[in-house]
Amino acid sequence: MSACVYWIHEDALSLDHPVLRDREKTDPACFVWDPAHLESMGYSFQRLVFIYETLAEMGIDVRQGHTSTVILALASEAGVDIVRVPESPNPAIQTAVSELSDHLTVEVISAAPFVDFERPPNLRRFFSYWKSARTHLMRP
Repeated sequence: MSACVYWIHEDALSLDHPVLRDREKTDPACFVWDPAHLESMGYSFQRLVFIYETLAEMGIDVRQGHTSTVILALASEAGVDIVRVPESPNPAIQTAVSELSDHLTVEVISAAPFVDFERPPNLRRFFSYWKSARTHLMRP
């Protein structure tokens, strides 16, 4: 029997993320391909391809549907009541975490930040994020 379900989202596409550190091979991990969420984020076709190819390389199961519904169903299938998810500044992901916490124990796992910003960065476009991050990363 699985100990918990791991929900991977687009803000943590890495096998090195601390959320996966204690994962057993039998513990289900999935990404939810939520068309409404992905459309609301305004991701380009290239970004969607990047997400999908990264998930394929990671060996993460991809399920389609409304995020909370899919995670609840996966937890029920696995017979667990714990979901581990990477921390995200994305309000849509935070809303899904809140919805899940009404039914399950949700453990939000933080990773060391890539960059420390003075104020929240623009996450809608990678170029805007990188332009802001680069100034912090390229300091002597």
